[in-house]
This record gives sequence, structure tokens and C-alpha cells, in this order.
Amino acid sequence: MQFLSDIQAIKIFEFLPNSTQSRLISRGGNYGIPASDLLRKMPKNLLDNPEDIEQFLNIKEISHEDPISKGGSPNNFDNWNFEDSQTNRVRGANQVTFEEKIYTDLDNQIDAYLIDSKTPDNYF
Repeated sequence: MQFLSDIQAIKIFEFLPNSTQSRLISRGGNYGIPASDLLRKMPKNLLDNPEDIEQFLNIKEISHEDPISKGGSPNNFDNWNFEDSQTNRVRGANQVTFEEKIYTDLDNQIDAYLIDSKTPDNYF
């Protein structure tokens, strides 16, 4: 998956409503993850509408590939991803497998497509 640059994500962040900015800051703040990094990891088709971003945040949580409880970095860009909360919680403090990474990426794309299909594009 190709990610936005930090500069691209910051530009998107600046145009978001204050409520969406606050939500991103709060979500990432639990782990020291900048809001711009959260935007960089979101499926790109959601980034043109704050409502889509909010809906994605409603159904996803931050999951760490190397569990924090076992020494994994809480904010290293390569150590976390968005994942369904139930899947993340069932795994607990176990390492994310390659198959789980593939499933998570696919699931995020499908969920993003479903979210995006219900809202108008080009908010900005």
C-alpha cells in the first residue's frame, strides 16, 4: 500500500473541521501517533470527506503488530494499523501474523469503499 507523504496529510488535516481534527488528535494521542500519521494510514478514498474519516474511526481502532506489552513501539509508523476492534481484542497481546496483516488491509479497503459509497465526494 502506498501512503501519503506527511506534508500531504498535514495539508488535508488543515482543511478538516475542528471536530474531526480533535478526534484524530485524541485517537492518536493515546499512543503518541500524530494525527497526520493516522490520515496517512487511512484508505485514500475517505480523505475527501470528514464524515467518511469519522465513520472509519467509529469502526476501527489502532492495532499494534508487535504488542506494546511485549516491547513494541506504540507510535512507530510501521508497527500499527487500523483494525476492527473485535479482531484486535481477540488477538490480545499476540503478534500480528502475515495472514492477519493481509486480511486487515483488505478489510480496511472494503470498509472504506462501503463508507465512501454512502457519502458525497469532494467535500473540499
